[in-house]
Amino acid sequence: MSDYLLKQLENTYDTNILDNQPENVQIEFLDISIKDRNKPTIPGKKVLMNLICNHYSITAKKPIAEFIGGPKSLTIHWHPVYKKIIYIFGEWHSNNTDCNIFKENALTVPAEDYLYDLMLTTDVFLDICIELDSYKGGEYTDNPYVPSRTSELFKKFRTCLQYNTRSDASCRLARVHYFDIRDNNINVTDMEEDKITILWFRQQIQYFLKEKGDNKALCVIYLKLLLIKYPKISTLLSELVQDDIEKVCEFLKKQLAEEPSIKKELAKIVENPEIKTEILTFYGELICKEMTDVIEFIKSDIINILNYEKESEDVLFKSMNSIKILVGITTPFFADVYLLARMFKDFDMSEMEKKAYKGVTDQPRRANNIIIYCGDRHAINYRKFLKRIGFEKIDHSGNLKEDIIKPIPNTPKNCLDMRNIKQPLFSYKRYDL
Repeated sequence: MSDYLLKQLENTYDTNILDNQPENVQIEFLDISIKDRNKPTIPGKKVLMNLICNHYSITAKKPIAEFIGGPKSLTIHWHPVYKKIIYIFGEWHSNNTDCNIFKENALTVPAEDYLYDLMLTTDVFLDICIELDSYKGGEYTDNPYVPSRTSELFKKFRTCLQYNTRSDASCRLARVHYFDIRDNNINVTDMEEDKITILWFRQQIQYFLKEKGDNKALCVIYLKLLLIKYPKISTLLSELVQDDIEKVCEFLKKQLAEEPSIKKELAKIVENPEIKTEILTFYGELICKEMTDVIEFIKSDIINILNYEKESEDVLFKSMNSIKILVGITTPFFADVYLLARMFKDFDMSEMEKKAYKGVTDQPRRANNIIIYCGDRHAINYRKFLKRIGFEKIDHSGNLKEDIIKPIPNTPKNCLDMRNIKQPLFSYKRYDL
């Protein structure tokens, strides 16, 4: 066996690499994998062996669908240097499917079933990133979603998401990631002062308004208690009311880079450290543009909150709602930066062996075969970013220009036509070895 070939397989866990090899080499890899994959006493990368077996298996049927119910758009991106292929599914957050617009009595596979079946039969190690909330402790306390496609995805992938359950055999061929960190530390009663960010404050306000919004007095009391307990909040808010918009932008860029969850993941980008700068620059520009558009509308509300001792209950309650809505325009970017950092990071295998389960190190050190399932607004920005750093868009489905604010009548909003997309997923020929 070629050392170079072995190294490529161990780096990517992508068995499509074998297709470029002579038949005798492919047979050798398959024979060893069949013989040793279920023998715990024989050393070797059992996950990689199972992927090789799936690659050549007649019985491991990877999903193929005419239509996928749920998403609005799909793009596929490839970069020959980073060795990453990325499938981005964007949706309009609904539990409906409307594939009959494409074809009467269309045979439709729900997105959650399609992706879950792919995880079980895949011949490449997957990193599946879903717009799901972060959680504390070993597992989610309940299903945090109202009936929706997100709720169905959560139910399907919950076992593989949770620290306490992700050692399940069904999860061994993939890493499943949440990336919506906007509610991080939402229920922390004693937050460390140095971890308080504008994102955290905005989410505290949103959470309390959602839970107690029908009680104006209680909401305002909560706001005042927060401001008294954490003086840093007033310091952060003061940065947003500076007259120089460039200084406001620089403050927000710094908040983005120093959000604790983001900072931790960015620090793990080792192979291509320039990516950190690319991510922060791209999203710094976006967050600055959004804030420039809204700052004049919320400045008076921020000042009201800073002067909370003098303002009336009505004024403060109105200002809380204004902060929630308008500052909320910028918070999706925090989730985006967190996701991109995880896509380009190095996973610390020694740390994972301690924290996860025995055998967890039988995984690629970096994400190479990636699926992102998210709201379409997130998807649009990911596509722009990947183009900016040199990824090639090799295929797509769905109208990539249709905006949820200006929907086109009589077109599918919750269905993908997969008839012209190469399936199974990850079967595009992309390596030149």
